[in-house]
Amino acid sequence: MIVDQNRSSLDRQLSGLALLSIPIMAGFYFWALKWWSVGQTFRWLIGTLAAWGYLLFILQKNLGLNYRQTDETHTLLPNLGIGNQITIWRSLILAILGGFLFVPRPEGVYAILPGLLYTLGALPDFLDGYLARITNHVTQLGEHLDMTVDSVGMLIATTLGALQGQVPPWYVLLGLARYLFLAGLWLRGKRGLPTYEMPYSIRRRGLAGLQMGFMFVILWPQFQPPAAHLAAYCFGVPFLISFLWDWFVVCGRIPPDIWTPTSKLTIYLRDWLPLALRAVLIILAFPPLTPAPLPPITLIATCLLILGLLGRLAAITALISLAFLQLVALLTPLHLALIPIYVALLTLGTGKFSLWPLEDRWVYHRAGEQDRKP
Repeated sequence: MIVDQNRSSLDRQLSGLALLSIPIMAGFYFWALKWWSVGQTFRWLIGTLAAWGYLLFILQKNLGLNYRQTDETHTLLPNLGIGNQITIWRSLILAILGGFLFVPRPEGVYAILPGLLYTLGALPDFLDGYLARITNHVTQLGEHLDMTVDSVGMLIATTLGALQGQVPPWYVLLGLARYLFLAGLWLRGKRGLPTYEMPYSIRRRGLAGLQMGFMFVILWPQFQPPAAHLAAYCFGVPFLISFLWDWFVVCGRIPPDIWTPTSKLTIYLRDWLPLALRAVLIILAFPPLTPAPLPPITLIATCLLILGLLGRLAAITALISLAFLQLVALLTPLHLALIPIYVALLTLGTGKFSLWPLEDRWVYHRAGEQDRKP
């Protein structure tokens, strides 16, 4: 009886959230008539309703997973919890963004909407899990819903970025990667082939976070080719390699212990390759070794990278400064050569002999959870 009451309570909460979404979408519809025709706005609405309906269907289907991950009795909790509620509102924002796939990009000041919507839909991903952990409401539903929303959001963002020309067409593969991975596992099961468990990987979680961060930057109208496409290759190729690596692990073609926190490969990529890249920055970035000095902000960020002082934040600053430089001047070959190095240091960290790699804690530790070793 208690289980039935708890399920009924969850159904009512979900229905209430669905009803609250109606005036939000209606308000956006009438606002959108400022920059789209009636026909275009209707197409946006159909696309948004399709995405929102799919996400609500997934949530309704999995309400029975609303029990704590540590609860072996699988006792259903009577409320969704603040973490799951934030995830649901994130999914609504991403559904609104999904409607943009079927209409032209707004012009003028409204051109910022795709980037703004994805930022609002993706950035709270760092908040919902934290709130779930500190309120003791970490559930199987939350984990499943969070992964689903992130995957749908990434597919929408990469497709939209490709349609708008801000990333190359192949970048849609990153949005499809999880779905292709799951389809491959299903086919192996149908064929009776074995699959092997993937060990926990900070690499996997870190790359996924970087992809989300890259997409909610790259969808803003300031970021255009060639720098945007070059950055897309630098961010996208390691992500695809990571997925292929995991695929070979689950297929049994690569032993899972090759890439562990203490393996030689990990030590090389985490400690020594970044140190070599920082040495290359010294050669590339400073006159008289280079024909022209870098802009002041880029130069300051590069100095911080060389010192290993807040390296990932410095790498982000350097990349954004070059993106804005591109708005007023052509990027030189030096600028284009520096972009892959900045992206690599953003991904890997600054490695050995860093003065203050404070942000590594954000990569290797989730707020509200005990530390994991990288």
